[in-house]
Amino acid sequence: MTKKITALALAIMMILAFSATAMAAPTGSTVISNELGGTITVQEAPTVSTYKFEVSKPETIVAHLDNKIEMTLTYNTMGSTGYNNVLVTVDITKPDGAEVDLLATDTNGQVFDIADLGYWGPPTGFPIAADYSATTDITARFSMAGTYTITTKLVDKNNGDAVITEHSETVDVVEPISLNYTTQLPTTVKKGSNFDVTIKATNNYKNLDNTQATIERSLYIMELTKDNNPATSADVTIKASDGQALGYNDTEKYFFWGPSNGFPFSTADASTTFTVTFNNAGTYSVKIYAVQLPLP
Repeated sequence: MTKKITALALAIMMILAFSATAMAAPTGSTVISNELGGTITVQEAPTVSTYKFEVSKPETIVAHLDNKIEMTLTYNTMGSTGYNNVLVTVDITKPDGAEVDLLATDTNGQVFDIADLGYWGPPTGFPIAADYSATTDITARFSMAGTYTITTKLVDKNNGDAVITEHSETVDVVEPISLNYTTQLPTTVKKGSNFDVTIKATNNYKNLDNTQATIERSLYIMELTKDNNPATSADVTIKASDGQALGYNDTEKYFFWGPSNGFPFSTADASTTFTVTFNNAGTYSVKIYAVQLPLP
């Protein structure tokens, strides 16, 4: 009896296995046509890469001068495909009255102001591959010190400008040179007596790799008024620690230190002590600042 049950079970299992795997015409039928066939490979659905912006800039950004910046658009997580038609848009928030230039050169050698255009790339868009990575060199110019925010977005032109990725960079722009007294001005002095004052100049201008950059055609200006009128070289004598007397521009009524056509400021900082003698009594006011002279 046991042998009969075992044989029956094996027979049922063989029938089930054959039924599950067999592929054939019905038993007893006759094939009466040619046979069509083919092979289909089923692949996983394509995955789209993700992307990111990376910005390299000096540790300090200055007003008025050219700042070198690098902006890189690169894949973040690489998939099997990219996008057919994208555009990089640029939006800037800035202090009232400020102007910004972001100058970049395209592959044809033409310079564009990204800040003025509001985008980078062909206006109709461009394709990016799954492994896309490209760096754009930008020359940034800011008309005044203050806080700026630059927001870049990668948008899909084929999908209603849907944002693929975005990046916001806050930039605190400072003046190229910071001046500070290291010895303070006296509030009262005697006519004909001398006093010393030391001024430290810090060069905030940096290259992209944060090495010290040079500010060309620098000149230090000292505006002096005596009883609310421009003071002259007859009213005051000022000599630097090297014995050089400050120059005086009789036309525009200001004192200056350094060659009249300016000098390169290439060090991180410099301190100078000035010896001051007032030759005439009165109430004097002073303003000291640095300028960059125009190109000759």
